[in-house]
Amino acid sequence: MIVRYVKTNEKREELKLHKKYIVYGLHFEDMEVSYLLDPLDDGYPFFYDSKYFDIIDNFVPTSWVLSKRELVIIYSYNEIASDFGKYYYLLSDKDPWYLENFMQRKREIDKEVVQNRLKNGIELKLKAINDFQALGKASNLKLNFENELVKINININSKTRYEYLKNSGQSWCYMKLDDGKFEAMTSIDRLNFVLKRAIKFIETT
Repeated sequence: MIVRYVKTNEKREELKLHKKYIVYGLHFEDMEVSYLLDPLDDGYPFFYDSKYFDIIDNFVPTSWVLSKRELVIIYSYNEIASDFGKYYYLLSDKDPWYLENFMQRKREIDKEVVQNRLKNGIELKLKAINDFQALGKASNLKLNFENELVKINININSKTRYEYLKNSGQSWCYMKLDDGKFEAMTSIDRLNFVLKRAIKFIETT
């Protein structure tokens, strides 16, 4: 789940207006909802009133469980949901075991949320390209997945010439558009970016 901070809370200076945050748990009490966030990315999360945020992505990690204690409902990863009072108190008190546990669950949630968002974005862009193919603006879309790389070929009715290379270690991509042929090779994490660029070329034909 991803939320954006859209309404300033003067008591919470660590939050940045318009910034997006991944949610690590939900707290329900007295008809109010709070989000567990780690805005400083330092392992010391806090529950923030949902009224200051808009939901950007409502995907919930598959590992989350629901627990109820009297008037409080927690929806989050197992350790905090199963014993919320003790867990959150010791986490706030900087107990080493609870800090390490939170950081581990945080890494897992971050990965799952980002991968889901990437997957959804790719699916939407592929649908858009298929729609353009139906209109005759593009043809012969080919995607080949080889280990951690993706090769892309599309025929585009465009006279534009373009070449782009971005390399930052394990994350990289190469794109070329020449004589109506769009060719690209990219690491999976940049596939969304490459498909977005291809769509822009198709849209301008």
